Amino acid sequence: MKAFPAALAVSLLLASCAGSEAVSAKTVSFFCPNGTILRATFDTDNDRMWLRVNDRDYDLPRLISASGARYGDERTVFWNKGREAMLERQDGPSYIGCLAES
Repeated sequence: MKAFPAALAVSLLLASCAGSEAVSAKTVSFFCPNGTILRATFDTDNDRMWLRVNDRDYDLPRLISASGARYGDERTVFWNKGREAMLERQDGPSYIGCLAES
């Protein structure tokens, strides 16, 4: 009988954790002029983003930005402000003028 309250407590804890993760992450698709789609998932709780571009994935930390949001590392920089985004990469083409879906 004592196992039931413990199992209930663990279930409630796991349910609350799952709910908080869903709130902190938001996915946005940015459509570039050449037809490329940048799929960005922003995790504001952890100051990170995950970016998918043409079957390639990037895990980027948030960087200091004077305006908008900027994420990157030594080879890749993603920046967005409002609906607009751009991606600069050393290992592939760059994309500018990409717009979020409305």
